[in-house]
Amino acid sequence: MGVLNSRLISTYSFLKKMDCILRILKLLLFAVSVGISLMLISGAYQTRLFVTDGELVHFGFPFSWLEGGRGKPLVMTPWRYGIIWSGFVLDTLTYSTIVFLASISYFGRRKTKMK
Repeated sequence: MGVLNSRLISTYSFLKKMDCILRILKLLLFAVSVGISLMLISGAYQTRLFVTDGELVHFGFPFSWLEGGRGKPLVMTPWRYGIIWSGFVLDTLTYSTIVFLASISYFGRRKTKMK
C-alpha cells in the first residue's frame, strides 16, 4: 500500500507541475498573439522624413518596422515598401512582454483575492 501511495503522490505532483507549465505556455501564446496584434495596430503611427527629391515614411511605434518611399523628381514614382525586420521583432517582443507581465500581475492578484 505504501508503494502505491507514493506512486500516486508522485504522479499527482507531476501532473500539478505539467498543469503549471501548460498554464504558462497558454499565457505566453496569448501574450504573443496580443503583442502581434498591438504591433500591427502600431503601424498606424507614421513619421515622415524629409528627403530631397523624395518622400520617406516610417510606420510603427516605438520601433519603426515598415518603411515606404518614392521619388519625386519631375515624374512621381510609385511607392516602394520594405520591412525593417529588427524593428518588427523588437516591437513584437516589447508588446508581448508588456502583455505577459500585465497578465501575470492580473492573474496573480485575482488568485490571491479568491483565497
